[in-house]
Amino acid sequence: MRIANGGDLIYYVNNKENYIMKNIFAAFLLMLSTTAFADLSGSATITNDYVWRGMTQGAENALQVGIDYNDDKGFYIGAWTSDVDFGGEVDREVDLYAGWSGALVDGVLDVTVGYIKYDYQGDAFDFEEYLVGFSSNGFTVNYYDTLDSDVYTIEAIYAVPFITVVDVELIGYEIGGEGTEVFGKFQDSVGLRLTKELNDKFSVGFNVGQDLVADSNYYAFSVSASL
Repeated sequence: MRIANGGDLIYYVNNKENYIMKNIFAAFLLMLSTTAFADLSGSATITNDYVWRGMTQGAENALQVGIDYNDDKGFYIGAWTSDVDFGGEVDREVDLYAGWSGALVDGVLDVTVGYIKYDYQGDAFDFEEYLVGFSSNGFTVNYYDTLDSDVYTIEAIYAVPFITVVDVELIGYEIGGEGTEVFGKFQDSVGLRLTKELNDKFSVGFNVGQDLVADSNYYAFSVSASL
């Protein structure tokens, strides 16, 4: 299980990371082959602390870059990368993902199904997940099931209404399955996410919550740009 989720072509890689570059380039070519039927979008973010599902990933001042392709049927595919620091030689995460998102009941209930591959330069941390999510009236519940293990994550997000100055989201996580008992009482985590759009290109964010690994709170500031 990872103790560590997503633009134009990702190019923030070191020379030693040719393996990662091949993965990203393959995903980019696949997206380009379908751009006549879909839109490409991208993002770049700098954050003082990369936090994944209530767990800090160790990288200070992490740069995160992603590219996404969405068609008019609701299908999507994307690639995303971030600095991480697990010690040793692991210093980069690359995620490849695909799925479908759309209305199950128009105006009432939306559903998302997807697949995510997390890559850490061929390291033992690598793993894959399936995703099923439902959204209705500001509530979102996502279920992530890890392949080749019984580890799962339930993510609950509530977008607080009637606040126009900033976007406010309350976030909760439950992580279960064999091996997750190492988190002890912090197997469940809650957090608060604030996002402020400065214009149609830039936004700033602030996340605070319980760190499942460090047995403390995390405070993450970020600045994002759409590409």
